[in-house]
Amino acid sequence: MLIYVLILDDPEDQESFDKMARTYKGLMFTVARNIVKQDQDAEDAVQKALWAVARNYDTLRGKPEPVVRSYLVTAAENHAKNIYNTKKRRRERSGDSEPTGQVYHYVTDNKLAECILQLPLEYREVILLKHFHGYTLKEIAKIQGISQSKSEKRHRDAKRILKAMYETEEACEF
Repeated sequence: MLIYVLILDDPEDQESFDKMARTYKGLMFTVARNIVKQDQDAEDAVQKALWAVARNYDTLRGKPEPVVRSYLVTAAENHAKNIYNTKKRRRERSGDSEPTGQVYHYVTDNKLAECILQLPLEYREVILLKHFHGYTLKEIAKIQGISQSKSEKRHRDAKRILKAMYETEEACEF
């Protein structure tokens, strides 16, 4: 972690970043591994995500723990998707087949958080970006490269699915 903390000038920020990275590196790796399906690619995604977070650490300074966790998970997901898509394009050019997808599950002590994490990716991203990071649906549409109406529909559908999942007495299973 030493390389990342060198980006940060404040010793308190360096210590805080190091603690945060050590705490969530495993979760970030699991998220990335479930997207890219290979340990080496998952490690690359986590390293790239941590590098990006370190460069923009001021956005996380003083934020509550759930916001930090969702920010880090989203960063790992995005870097893993970039790696996956790059490799997918290479496979398509070379004529190789695409590996099959896999759904991943998280275990938390908070039922709502567990339900959110079990949402399909496009719904989970809208919920996290809107309710944890504070983006508007218009901004989310730009981030995801979709229309604002599609962003609004995904948000509406995600809330409907979450409500149904949360209200069931069983564990959230999607």
